Amino acid sequence: MRVFLKVFGLHLLFFVLILGRPTGAAAEPLEPKALFEKRCSRCHSLEKANRTEKPEDWKAIVKKMKAKWFSGISDEDAEVITRYLIENRSKK
Repeated sequence: MRVFLKVFGLHLLFFVLILGRPTGAAAEPLEPKALFEKRCSRCHSLEKANRTEKPEDWKAIVKKMKAKWFSGISDEDAEVITRYLIENRSKK
């Protein structure tokens, strides 16, 4: 039993360190721009997102990025990031 707990604990520590905070964990909320920068820069440069898109395209893009298991984007994060991109980087 002790070996199981040690192995389980090491696996848990590994996932927390690699993936960041677990989804749903209490954390200090970030401003929309900071949240966008933190989550989106995990996988690619922010230059990739430095463009304008139609609002419906931003919704689809964030949904696609959220589906990637390593993105760290929660449902709440996705809403905030999508709103930020629509308000600041949408085609008029």
